Amino acid sequence: MLARLACARFEDLLAPVPEGVRLTRPLEVPAAAPEWEVRRRLEALAARNSHTGQMISFLGGGAYDHFIPAAVSHITQRSEFATAYTPYQAEVS
Repeated sequence: MLARLACARFEDLLAPVPEGVRLTRPLEVPAAAPEWEVRRRLEALAARNSHTGQMISFLGGGAYDHFIPAAVSHITQRSEFATAYTPYQAEVS
């Protein structure tokens, strides 16, 4: 890849980047961890955040708690609301 870019070394790729903005020390990143441990850490961090169940949110223009009667899901799951086909009265009876 370096030959294709006409560079002898990796450092030649960094030549356009000014010395003052280059990171000269190793990155301080934690050691590798299994997925379950990383997930546990991220969930602990996320739990520290407030969410819309705890606070009022003015985002989303209409994204707010509202009441939906239980009958709505039963009515909208009926087959006549899921298709454009309208049965004739004889078929319904």
